[in-house]
Amino acid sequence: SAYHLPALTAFVLTVISLSLFPYFVHHLVRSLQAENIVESVATLLLDEIENFFPEAPSSDSGEDEAERERKAWDELEGEISVLSEKAGYLQFIDTRQLLELASVHDCRIRVIIRPGQLVLESGCLFACETSGEMSEKGKKQFLDCFIVGRQRTPEQDIEFEIRQLVEVGVRALSPGINDPFTAMNCIDLLTVTLGRIAQRNLPENVFYGDDNVPRLQLRPTSFRNLLDTAFLQLRHDGVTRPDVSIRLFEALFLIAQKNGMKSNSVRFVTLRGCWNRKPGNVPAPISTVSAFGRILSGLWNSGNE
Repeated sequence: SAYHLPALTAFVLTVISLSLFPYFVHHLVRSLQAENIVESVATLLLDEIENFFPEAPSSDSGEDEAERERKAWDELEGEISVLSEKAGYLQFIDTRQLLELASVHDCRIRVIIRPGQLVLESGCLFACETSGEMSEKGKKQFLDCFIVGRQRTPEQDIEFEIRQLVEVGVRALSPGINDPFTAMNCIDLLTVTLGRIAQRNLPENVFYGDDNVPRLQLRPTSFRNLLDTAFLQLRHDGVTRPDVSIRLFEALFLIAQKNGMKSNSVRFVTLRGCWNRKPGNVPAPISTVSAFGRILSGLWNSGNE
């Protein structure tokens, strides 16, 4: 009859749904496991490296120049400070439009903050070097090239993905969870990430107009800053755990071996991380001290070859 076909269809769909339900529950449980969450975040991070860092041999000159620029980047010298209209995180910079506007207005733009940093309302967003005054309409055109929002996004912020891995590791080291194996897994994946970055040049931060004049400068990214982001907080929370501390030292040693030209930054983070200990902490166990001496010696040797 006419009622048999709908009933049979509903019965078949019910059987299919019930047969797939165990698979759904299994997939849901696996997706919530810490190792799978860490792996998915690391996969996204490694994919983002392809966009942020060009395929080229790395060199110390770019790192040293980035560090010098970063120290004096917030100082304004004969430049007009253009203020943000709202508070939030810088999510996106339209570099192409900024470069075109800088050429049209015959000026030079230096972006004070990088994507992912917090900017306050009426805080300095970028500095403009121009021979004349910039009109309010011109400032509005430049400000439209920046997107400021309430949350950080990974589109132009490589530290956002790194911090997600760090956050999982830090939470794993909290007294309520106390899962050092997940923390060490995060350290291993951060080591893979930093090792890949160490083999590449830093992102270009100077852009030239059609007249071959430098028109736009972005805040430089340094390898040392990425090392700080990846390891200093984990060092802080894992300082009383010998297994985590040793894994951190080994991670830095592997990164230094991957590309000795950036080992100065690695040595800097190692020394600061090991000797800036929190007041009241118990002395490091003998195993940690021994590992520190062995690995630090290797770091210095790799940097001096």
